Amino acid sequence: MISSSPPPYSEAASAPPEIPNFCSKCGHKFKSDASLPCDSCGKVRVFTQQPMPFVDFPPQSDRKSAPVEVVSTTQPGSSSTQQQDSNQNSSFNLEMYVIKDGRLIIDFEKVSCCPCQTVGIDERATYNAPTPLKNKGITDSQWKSWIKNLMKVQKKAPSIIGCLCIFCFPGLIVQSMLCAMLCPTSMAWPLDFLPFYYGDWYRGLKGWMEDVNKILNPLEMHAKLLTYKPYNNAPRSKLYGQRIAGKDEKYEMSFLAIALNKQASEKLIIECWDHGVNDGCTSGIGRLL
Repeated sequence: MISSSPPPYSEAASAPPEIPNFCSKCGHKFKSDASLPCDSCGKVRVFTQQPMPFVDFPPQSDRKSAPVEVVSTTQPGSSSTQQQDSNQNSSFNLEMYVIKDGRLIIDFEKVSCCPCQTVGIDERATYNAPTPLKNKGITDSQWKSWIKNLMKVQKKAPSIIGCLCIFCFPGLIVQSMLCAMLCPTSMAWPLDFLPFYYGDWYRGLKGWMEDVNKILNPLEMHAKLLTYKPYNNAPRSKLYGQRIAGKDEKYEMSFLAIALNKQASEKLIIECWDHGVNDGCTSGIGRLL
């Protein structure tokens, strides 16, 4: 009859420890007792219950981690390199515009406070053409060329301090009234390049819009510079909050508007640049912004 109970437990005899016969450091054969170090170099033998190689480990203080050299396998011009360049330039691929009523609205600061400060389109909007324009065939190089030419024109723009000096110094209110009623400072004429005239600036802006629209109009688009006063009536652009900070109701807020379809273009063509400025003075003759 076969028993179902497990066999009785018996402890197996443990194998004696392996004792190395040769020193792993100098190769000298041990002649001394097993508990003593090597007769030649003084190395202490290692005893183990399991077969294992006799390894001579250096002291922990002598162990030094070798520097790990990272070798890049990416070749110049590869897709990985292009992707890295694209990621590095991602901060420039910003959409610095809003779309409202079929129009692309881009912030345009027409004048600065100081004469040495050049304003116009925010630099972050100059690197790449807006996506709606790309969809119509406008390339990045074309867009950059337009903005570059616009910024050249902006170097002729007056400053707020310059305007105050021309209209208010030294006669203050009397001089301001006489200049506004009698001086066509914004009109185009042969001497409008003088510092206290703005005609050359307005002529430059007009020529810039004409050049741009020669390309945009066949694509059923149109570009125009617009000015709003007060700014409460202006479209909420990308930098609207930043631009109105610290400004009063006299601030004239300007934009570059680009109509993106035929219907919006027809409306923008007949629309006046003046949205609340109402500059009926002689000094305002010739203004288009």
